Amino acid sequence: MAEIWSTLVGAGAVVVGAGLTGGFTLLKGRQERTDKERDRLEQRITRHREIRREAYLQLLDCAQKLSLCQGRFVGVDGLPDDLQAELGSAMRDLSRSLLVVRMEGPVEVAAAARDLVGHYDQLNGHILTSGGVSHRLLLEAHTATLGAREEFLRVTAKALDSAG
Repeated sequence: MAEIWSTLVGAGAVVVGAGLTGGFTLLKGRQERTDKERDRLEQRITRHREIRREAYLQLLDCAQKLSLCQGRFVGVDGLPDDLQAELGSAMRDLSRSLLVVRMEGPVEVAAAARDLVGHYDQLNGHILTSGGVSHRLLLEAHTATLGAREEFLRVTAKALDSAG
């Protein structure tokens, strides 16, 4: 009878041990799956932040190119075809980069980008209608544009910080 009891106790211990091992294995598997999902989410957030950052930098790069182009119109009489084409091309590039920023968002960054591009567009309109620009007008436009640029940089920094 003692042998039967020892056999039953041994078999019970094996069953309980197998159950505990299976339970711990299941918990470990769930934890690993949760960790992998968290890692994928962090990678997705990082990728999206980099895409936004690239869009913001592209807008600033296009704005700088347009600013340099606009500066070439100081004191110019008339509107030479090559400068007019360069100005139009630079403005189109800036407008395209604005569309990307608007798609990537967030809303505050898109609004600041629209304001920044609006300053460049306003000066472009003046150049195209008058055929040139005075030093005073360029300085006033540049000062206003710098304020819009600083606001754009402020909201992009905030957006990139909150995306992390």
